[in-house]
Amino acid sequence: MKRALRKATLKRKMIFKDYTEIAAYLRGKFSDEWQEEHKVGAGHTVNAVEIFEVPSSEIRNDTQAFEVYDSVGGVRKSFGYLALSDGVVLQRWFDCWCGACAVATGPGDGMAEVARDSGYHVKDCVLPEPEPWWHCSVQLQGTRGLYAQKKIAQFKGRKLAAKLEPNTFVAVQDRSVSGRQEHYLIGVTVDCGNGSCILKQVQKDREHIDGTRFDTGDFAIAVRWLTRLAEDPQQRTFELDTSSEQFIINSTELRFSELELDKHEVQPITPVVRRSNRGMTKAQSHQGTVLNKKYVVPIKTEQAILKYCY
Repeated sequence: MKRALRKATLKRKMIFKDYTEIAAYLRGKFSDEWQEEHKVGAGHTVNAVEIFEVPSSEIRNDTQAFEVYDSVGGVRKSFGYLALSDGVVLQRWFDCWCGACAVATGPGDGMAEVARDSGYHVKDCVLPEPEPWWHCSVQLQGTRGLYAQKKIAQFKGRKLAAKLEPNTFVAVQDRSVSGRQEHYLIGVTVDCGNGSCILKQVQKDREHIDGTRFDTGDFAIAVRWLTRLAEDPQQRTFELDTSSEQFIINSTELRFSELELDKHEVQPITPVVRRSNRGMTKAQSHQGTVLNKKYVVPIKTEQAILKYCY
């Protein structure tokens, strides 16, 4: 496929704007006529090509780059892989696209029950000497330390920020030097005056907004903080201070959005500007909203928040 695309772009001077155009071209290149000409037994090395496409937004990639797994020998040379179970894949050196191999999903399901040291053979494979599948472990060994946890949390924060709307409860990691033991703060996003809670996204060089540093790709989010109540020994109860000001936070500190909190009575609030003792940013005066007075963070929700606090 890479060779076909290289010829298309270099020799035929074709320009592809996105992945959908590439997929459409490859499907035309490797058409039904091509598949019939290259079927098993026709004397060709490659017997079938199947094109899959998926938008990058649907690919889970928030942690993989920072996780360490068991290595698979020959991964750069092997041609066939099949996910067997969590942490286990099957590998074989040459793939086959015959009907039997296409429906085989594992030992006892299209494959013979053979010991791991001799490989798993697909029943009724049309090849004269069928290539066996080999058992490989790909267990997660762990992440690459605190730096990896930080990068994972920051990536997740940017991803959450891109979908934020005003009047949404969020959890933000508290990394202030106040000496408090709590690891997170609860806030509600507010309208910046442009119909969005996103003041801006930094596109180029690093910059500071109201004393907070933003790097390329970071979102500046407007929030109003809730106060953690001392009456709750578990420190999971919050109250909205009607005199609280609004802040601009960095999306890299965002840990959870669209929180589902236990609610009580509803009361309207109006924006009030005052000096904050957190000292995170200057206050921003915007529109008010209608919120409940007290909120309790469920235990499971708190555990999900703390998972990404480093």
